[in-house]
Amino acid sequence: VPMDPPRFSLSSENRHSLFLVIKEALNNCLKHAVAKEVRIRVSETTAAVLIVIEDDGCGFDPQEQEHGHSGNGLRNMRARIEHLDGRFLVESRSGQGTKLTISVPVAGAATGDANV
Repeated sequence: VPMDPPRFSLSSENRHSLFLVIKEALNNCLKHAVAKEVRIRVSETTAAVLIVIEDDGCGFDPQEQEHGHSGNGLRNMRARIEHLDGRFLVESRSGQGTKLTISVPVAGAATGDANV
């Protein structure tokens, strides 16, 4: 997390949605990943807040999980972030851990840096 407070504020709806997504991601790490380490990085650009959650767990096939019948966690997280006009990226491979990258635009920010 940056040492200085962010130069922007998020609406309560955005904060709540981000909280729920992060909570679900950490819950998934505890229940499924068998991870020894989980890292959460928070950064900002002039246009977005960027959150990366990465574990060293067992990994999985993201396509199978999102389009299969094994729960709604990833679909719900993606829907919440897309509702905020954000981007939700899942990178994972069996045996190689998982990385979630969440990018949410901030109100009143310049639109040029949103490609995080």
